[in-house]
Amino acid sequence: MRFLFLLLFPLTLSAQCLQGVDLSYVNAVEEGEGIYRDSRGERVDPYAYFAERGAEMVRLRLWHTPENNQSSCGAPISSGGMEDVLLAARRTDSAGMGIKLALHYGDYFVDPGKQRRPAAWDGLADQALLDSIYGYTYRVLERMHAQGTTPAILAVGNETDNGFVDATVPTDGFEWAADGPKFQAGIRAVAAFNTANGTAVKSAIHLTESYARYGAAELQQAGVTDYDILGISYYPHFHPETTIAEIGNLVSHLTAAYGKEVMIFETGFSFNHRSGGDDYNNFLGGNGNVVPYPATPEGQRDFLLELTRTVCDNGGAGVFYWEPGWISSEMCDAWGRGSSYENASFFDFERDNRALPAFEFLEYGTVATREAVPEGAITLYANPPVDGSLRVVSTLPIAGWRLFAADGREVDRKVGPGSDLNVTVPTASLATGGYFLQLELQDGRRVSRRVGVK
Repeated sequence: MRFLFLLLFPLTLSAQCLQGVDLSYVNAVEEGEGIYRDSRGERVDPYAYFAERGAEMVRLRLWHTPENNQSSCGAPISSGGMEDVLLAARRTDSAGMGIKLALHYGDYFVDPGKQRRPAAWDGLADQALLDSIYGYTYRVLERMHAQGTTPAILAVGNETDNGFVDATVPTDGFEWAADGPKFQAGIRAVAAFNTANGTAVKSAIHLTESYARYGAAELQQAGVTDYDILGISYYPHFHPETTIAEIGNLVSHLTAAYGKEVMIFETGFSFNHRSGGDDYNNFLGGNGNVVPYPATPEGQRDFLLELTRTVCDNGGAGVFYWEPGWISSEMCDAWGRGSSYENASFFDFERDNRALPAFEFLEYGTVATREAVPEGAITLYANPPVDGSLRVVSTLPIAGWRLFAADGREVDRKVGPGSDLNVTVPTASLATGGYFLQLELQDGRRVSRRVGVK
């Protein structure tokens, strides 16, 4: 039996950086009788609770006319429409958080595979379509401004990797002579609104991790340069071979090359691969092949802390988590009743929706900063392969360890009392596969290693 292992990922905190959450479904979840609880089990108002725990900004998505879509329960969809977003904005503002508005320019979800325009714009082309994009963007800002909830950021599109405001599905790639002016129409509307109202709304473009490097260059070549923020989606499940360090390198490159603020606009991590709190299948069934954290509540937290530290250390301006409040309820979307994401929310569906440790991510920049674990401080050895054990040698005292299977199940542990510089982890009974070894240092720092057993 031998071990293949990856790089060391110390969990540390450094410079402050914006932390935000997407709460687009929260109103609909509460209408569907979903209940949020704090870590003690007390019922809480989700907006107030996210603010209390440290969220600085809330991302809200806006669909043009979601009522054009039927839910899986047979009723027109209303969540994500203008009135729902206005209500969410008021609740966000009342809780003391800023607002980031994501305009999808569609009647329902748009993403790298589809960028279908609103039905109201079918048949429009050329200047008529550009005028519709501009006018819609401006009117949305007017509605938000009129109730005192002007967004700090407005994203012109959502994950626009392969097209924007398309007439058909799926997307078939950019035609920059036509698509460049579409982006510019939205960006110009934000700038004109700011001039007319004395506001400072920042415009943003949103791409995915796999396209961002190439896409930013394409946008610049097409003359789309007047936006303020470049947002990135990064889900280990959808980008299984991308390491957190590579995300840091991407953020550093984009910041230096284009002079824009760079943020993670979406991320998500499963804390539990087991079946969820309802019959709606969860779509995050894994966390990729290289991220060194197990599918546990602590693993979700540690992933977010490491991602945030890496983004901020590389010049990034913030990290938003996608839909941490999408818990199971009677809410119906186009595909099911309940939630297909409760295993990646910030509330434990197996413990009556109590708050999870992932909320600690929102305290980044306010908790005590710890020094990084020095490179080479911890080494793993097969000891030897034939004796069924893994040896950990450290220059820093280890207070305990936990070993997790790939699905997040804890398979072994040793926690206190005391500490040691040498730890032996028994492996003879382990099946072939991937595991996660989490070390707890005496000073409170945690180190996670991804280990392959053959």
